[in-house]
Amino acid sequence: MNLTWFSTSLKAAAFAAVVLLGACGHLSRWNDVFIDGKVYFLDPDCYSRMTRVAGILDGGGLSIRFHAFENAPDGITPHTTAPLDWIIALPAWLTGHRDLCGALVSPVLGFVFLMGVASWGWNKPFGLAATLLAAASPILSHTFSVGRPDHQSLLILLMAAALAAELRIWQKDKSASVCSAVAWALALWVSLFEPLVLLVACLLLRVFVLRSQSLPSKNQLLAPALFVIIALTAILCDGWRVQSPSSAFNETFSRWASTIGELKPATWALIFGWVGWLTPWSPALLVWKAKRESQRAPLAYGILLCFLLILTLSASRWGPFLSLGVVLALPGVLGVLPNRFATGVIFAVSLWPVAAAWDHQLFDGNTAASHEARAEGPLLRNASESVSNGSVLAPWWLSPAIAYWSGQTCVAGSSHQSLPGTADTARFYLSTDPASAKEILTRRKVAFVISDDPARLRETSAVILGIPPERDCMADLLARGTPPDFLEPVAGNRFFRVFRVVDAER
Repeated sequence: MNLTWFSTSLKAAAFAAVVLLGACGHLSRWNDVFIDGKVYFLDPDCYSRMTRVAGILDGGGLSIRFHAFENAPDGITPHTTAPLDWIIALPAWLTGHRDLCGALVSPVLGFVFLMGVASWGWNKPFGLAATLLAAASPILSHTFSVGRPDHQSLLILLMAAALAAELRIWQKDKSASVCSAVAWALALWVSLFEPLVLLVACLLLRVFVLRSQSLPSKNQLLAPALFVIIALTAILCDGWRVQSPSSAFNETFSRWASTIGELKPATWALIFGWVGWLTPWSPALLVWKAKRESQRAPLAYGILLCFLLILTLSASRWGPFLSLGVVLALPGVLGVLPNRFATGVIFAVSLWPVAAAWDHQLFDGNTAASHEARAEGPLLRNASESVSNGSVLAPWWLSPAIAYWSGQTCVAGSSHQSLPGTADTARFYLSTDPASAKEILTRRKVAFVISDDPARLRETSAVILGIPPERDCMADLLARGTPPDFLEPVAGNRFFRVFRVVDAER
């Protein structure tokens, strides 16, 4: 009895230590977020999310279906949905600390995620190893990072529940069907892209594994009914957000996407840094397991992992989903190997690139570039506070933060729906003709212009428009403090300059 109690206590302590390790990883960028007693979010999209939350708290309704703060003066109908807004807005309303709630929402969801993985792996061979990978994966840590109120954190939590339930269904555990339906439906409410792709893949693989048993019987209609109810609720709350893009939009999108890190292909080195060296071997080991045990489920999961690898190699945004897939596959993958001690050694060695990625992230954070990045947020905030009563033309990567801090609308934005405004912003900064530049400001009803580093403005704007940049364009003139006569200086610091448009239409 005492030996059993001691073994269970030791196991619980190990799982708790791993979960705590993961929680520390989620908070590792604390110093980048909390600066001089204020909160600075890590990504432009996070500021857009917090602007939505501010709209809800200010009485704009429970669902924000229109963004007036980007692509001014036209605004956009976003793909962003309400669930994460509500998760942030409720504690913000109760505590009165909106920015703090936004900064901590993803670490809280990450803690729930790690506790869920630990519970799932408790009775599984190598379940502790799977929990360790979930806690240590840098891409999952980024997903649940402090200062990152992004829908991806909620999405990965829901997808973990959905995929874990899907694995149980493939093993003919019909009790998981309700959990699967609810998790998939909620994930689709949060985002209609990645979950839809994975749902279609999983349903096809379910048919492959279960064949005629994949269809629900008359006594199993609760799961489909709950799925439909949640889907209809999502449409009633958020409306139908799918739109058909124009050919001109598609052309601009492909060039704009090349400037976005998460839309670029992931390299093998990057993938190894996320989930270790075992990743490319995992599908083969699952195929071996399927052949040895004469089961279709491991083969199906191996196919799903290959699919996730292909998606991640095409776009880095799939990295968290691949990492989640590897975590859930790990007990089966490691269980194939015959010697338990040797398997543990192999797993530990496979995490070498993961440890190297953390070493780079934690101990290269005091470089000059890192200090400059931390200084940029407060300086941009000060520049934004000098803006009032009118739309702002600024680089797209700065516009969401400017809109949040100033309360004014911006021409550009970080969403792809804002591409018309982002393209006009790029044309303005690359313009060498003052009349053309002024026409853009007039048409967009701009009252203020904010400049950034001219080299970055020229390079990014040239990529978006697909044209070569020219010297002495508007980006250079603003950086030198020699704007045309329709712009007058208002404020400036070592990073940013603010100009008022003379006789601008307010």
